[in-house]
Amino acid sequence: MKRKTVAFKSIQDWSFIFLILFFILSFIDRRFGILGLVCLSTPLVLSLLGYGRVHCSHICPRGSFFGKIVKYISIGHKLPPYFRSQEFKISLLIFMIICMTGNVIRFFPDWIAMSNGMFQIMTGSLIIGIVFGIIFSPRSWCTFCPIGYASGLIKYPKQMKK
Repeated sequence: MKRKTVAFKSIQDWSFIFLILFFILSFIDRRFGILGLVCLSTPLVLSLLGYGRVHCSHICPRGSFFGKIVKYISIGHKLPPYFRSQEFKISLLIFMIICMTGNVIRFFPDWIAMSNGMFQIMTGSLIIGIVFGIIFSPRSWCTFCPIGYASGLIKYPKQMKK
């Protein structure tokens, strides 16, 4: 299957508003934490539809937040090569999968508890991204984002079918 061209305009200039709204709503009522699944599943669905990592470049609210907000407080050191390595990206992806699976196993069918767990995962990854964004480049999280990495992996099996 050939990669599809992007048929929609980038919303990266303002999509960080979704991230801020997610955290405000989830802080007020943890049940909104379940919306984190939308954040995690949208890139994967777009990749499965043949759009590759279009979410990273056109939509991602987290990347928008780092690029629009964190850039003002970033020191801008160079990201160490280890964080760009396949080993690190795969390890982080496996860790996130374990966390998500653990949440589902521990809290199913209590969706409120699952929402709280999702909120904690989203908060933890945002804090890590902010710390990396301050020390290194603002969007350094995007270099090893587990969801972005998983989205990139999806296109390879399609290319191998040729």
